[in-house]
Amino acid sequence: MTDCLLLSPEHPLWERVADYAQSCSWDAGKALARDMRNRVFSGWEAVVAALDGDRICGYCSVSKKDCMPELPYTPYVGFVFVDEAYRGRRLSRRMLDFAADYLKSVGFHEVYLASDHVNLYEKYGFAAVDRKRAFWGGMETIYRKELVRLDGLPLRALQPSQFYVSEAKLAEIARWFDPDDLSNFEPIPVRLLDGILMMTDGHTRAVAAIRAGLTAVPLQWEPDEWDWEMYRRCVRECRERGVVSPHDLTDRVVSAADYRTLWMDWCDDMHAQVGAEREKQGNH
Repeated sequence: MTDCLLLSPEHPLWERVADYAQSCSWDAGKALARDMRNRVFSGWEAVVAALDGDRICGYCSVSKKDCMPELPYTPYVGFVFVDEAYRGRRLSRRMLDFAADYLKSVGFHEVYLASDHVNLYEKYGFAAVDRKRAFWGGMETIYRKELVRLDGLPLRALQPSQFYVSEAKLAEIARWFDPDDLSNFEPIPVRLLDGILMMTDGHTRAVAAIRAGLTAVPLQWEPDEWDWEMYRRCVRECRERGVVSPHDLTDRVVSAADYRTLWMDWCDDMHAQVGAEREKQGNH
């Protein structure tokens, strides 16, 4: 039985996998070995190793960029290799699935892969989105796989990032909201944070939709980068208060004054606390 392991440069198997990549039958393995030894992996970037007991039988990488760094796509799974003795055992799929689960856990909702293979990665759920010439002159197809589909996703699957809703804001939405016509309903932005599909905004709209009997509304991926540590603390507080879906907000609608005290003041205090912690860390 083979297992997949996620390796960072500090992992005790890091050098062994680099040596294996250097000596394997695939020439590209030497490039991965060089990158591993030069410690070009940083942050969430890693190498996935497949092992049968103590024997290395495959590997791939997860990284920000691949062989065409000028392209806007990210993240990538790259350097997918299976030892000849282990081919035909669906080990590539296992490594790709393992890498996909890891990327979801660190906040990505899609993954890319560059390859010159034809009709290979399509069977793993990838679709071609681009074709470019790599630095060595060969043509590479860039494939994309969606890790989380938003179409038709129920509101119950979303984690709120606030734990009260203002009745004044809810009344404003009631003036224009039509549950039979969502053409003017601004999609609720969401993001994967620590593997949790979190709402970054739109809580009041979600409550209005639930009260109208809807189970799903338009969603979109959050396009901007925010302070995710702040959001992380908001989600933690929501969960501690039993708010794990927007349905839990339907009985947490409060007056404008209470909203200011119970939610906005809490946010101000949390922001001040995080700021003080960061300032203290910066002084060390």
